[in-house]
Amino acid sequence: MTSIPWAELEPLTAERLLAALLIRTVVGAYAVDGTGGDDGADVTAPADGGVHIYEIKSFALRLTPAQRRQVERSVTTARAKRLDMVRWTLVMPLDPSPAEERWLTGRLAELAGVPVAWMGRTSIEAAFAERPDLARAFLPGSAQQQALEWLAQLRQEEAGLTAGVPGAIRRGAKLREQVKLIDPDYDFDLELTAGGQTVSVRPKDAGALQRRPIQTGMVLAAAVGSPEAAAIEDFHLYGAPLELSGDNIADVAVDLPGGLNALLEGATVTSMRVGPAEPEDRRARIVATTDGAVLAKLPVTIVETTRGPAGGARIVAVDDARAVRLEMRLGPEPALTGELAFSMSVTSDHFPEDALPGARFTAALAAADALRLEMPDTPPARMRLPDTTAVSAVGAGDLVAMLEALQRVQDATGTPFPVPEQMLLLDRQMLTFADGLLTRGEVEWWWPGFTVTLPAHVVRDRVLPGGAIPRIGMTGSGSAPVVIAGHEVPLDGTIVMEAKNVVVTNPLTLTRQLLDPRCRPESPLVVHLEADAATKVVFRLDSNAPPR
Repeated sequence: MTSIPWAELEPLTAERLLAALLIRTVVGAYAVDGTGGDDGADVTAPADGGVHIYEIKSFALRLTPAQRRQVERSVTTARAKRLDMVRWTLVMPLDPSPAEERWLTGRLAELAGVPVAWMGRTSIEAAFAERPDLARAFLPGSAQQQALEWLAQLRQEEAGLTAGVPGAIRRGAKLREQVKLIDPDYDFDLELTAGGQTVSVRPKDAGALQRRPIQTGMVLAAAVGSPEAAAIEDFHLYGAPLELSGDNIADVAVDLPGGLNALLEGATVTSMRVGPAEPEDRRARIVATTDGAVLAKLPVTIVETTRGPAGGARIVAVDDARAVRLEMRLGPEPALTGELAFSMSVTSDHFPEDALPGARFTAALAAADALRLEMPDTPPARMRLPDTTAVSAVGAGDLVAMLEALQRVQDATGTPFPVPEQMLLLDRQMLTFADGLLTRGEVEWWWPGFTVTLPAHVVRDRVLPGGAIPRIGMTGSGSAPVVIAGHEVPLDGTIVMEAKNVVVTNPLTLTRQLLDPRCRPESPLVVHLEADAATKVVFRLDSNAPPR
């Protein structure tokens, strides 16, 4: 482990270096701007419902009485000003002597009133050994040393690849390790192809963008009323993703880390794409209301957030089954009406109960006049809805009814299967049929319009006496399973059919056949049967009736 020459560093350089280490290694840590006083804290981090205060000193030699008094003043100020302080740590490149350790656990602990600790040289340099990019970024001469390394690398490349592809791979691995050390806040991925080079910039930790933001200035132009103009407006207001060709880009200025600005000097911008960052998913819920009353609630995960230069925000959320996608656009002024875009996609990997919460919420939007986004430790975001008539256009209500029927049928029969990718008209009819039998025990259906073959004496004695337009009744039963979108759903019992007032549509033909001398009492006659408004057909599920 290479030792850092702490005693040779300027105090400000050493303190900046130690602050950078804490911010990189402590979750949620951030540096305090000491302009006008730092209230006894150089770096703070959340801890145990309060804050952990880090006091940084550049002292690298045994502490003098004056230096001890400086530390004591700092901890006294922190206790007075930082009322939420729950821990206090002294950070400096010096391991404590026994006397200094007694001073820490005695005098400093008494002044702090909270648990105290000392982060000394050994632990500091061990942490730096794992993060050499930090020391390179802050120590004097690092930039010059880095330039020499790159020059040596360049000369090696110009010397040719005498070792062939294995040599190129070894050099690429070494180059990748050097690239990691260029910047303390950002890492760089290099991709070389026959068509050119791609450099991807990635923050090394969650606080990189706050410590070293990437500033961008753009001059964009598009014809009024064009799709490009609408896209630019969406980006300006809400930070929505933006993709433009070079024709719409007048000028771009970007303050990039790692000296990448040199690549843009004199370059012509051929296209530009601004996409959302990739935040950590956050749990939330969306509440639909009307006149302040809650209509429906949906647990969601926030998967995308953007903020436009004008101050508006764009939030994309999905439900737990990822069947519903809601995109909310909130204007710069809270009182303004927001915009809501939603989509629902129930796929074949969803069971009915997976997709139902999202479908019910989407259906409830038709009657809502506002949405409320609720997240832990965050004030609720409210948005008025100007028009939700489009909800009915996607058939959310019909989808809810279908999913509920599928779930009832599957629960009743113990035959689970995912939501079918396609539900044809016949599948929907069979679902309604099975749902009615299983939930109510019977279902009124339509006459399918088929023909039956009856003996001549039955036609003469029981069918034709009904008048010019005879009507008959029929019964039947069977035990075949119902098929829904290719899935057999067994019904526990026998399906019994009772049909009343079925119309005989060929009485004249039947009469002529009976008058034929060759007709015998057992001769088979074909009877055509249809239905009209007076016809009633009922199917029942009977667990005791034998099929016939």
